Amino acid sequence: MSVICYNCSHNLDYIDPLTPLSRQETCPKCYRDLRVCRMCQFYDTSSYNDCGEPAAERVVDKTKSNFCNFFRLNLQKISNSGEIISKSNSKEDLLAKARDLFKK
Repeated sequence: MSVICYNCSHNLDYIDPLTPLSRQETCPKCYRDLRVCRMCQFYDTSSYNDCGEPAAERVVDKTKSNFCNFFRLNLQKISNSGEIISKSNSKEDLLAKARDLFKK
């Protein structure tokens, strides 16, 4: 089982998905913070403030480490064979897919 970095899709084999991530945890490949909204199971771009947890405080930068008490590692970003099960469907990802689809 491995966790996938939200930014570079690097396999983070050393992370146990059942133990909480520390705020200082970073990806060894892209050096981005890992305990961020984009790695949380409540991250939802269709919800108010991009968070599915109604009691959570607003976090402006979804890619910076924060003190949210509701953080839970998104288990959809975990694979058994190192493959990405589901990628984020953020607005940027969807636009990039659309551009790739219509490239000549």
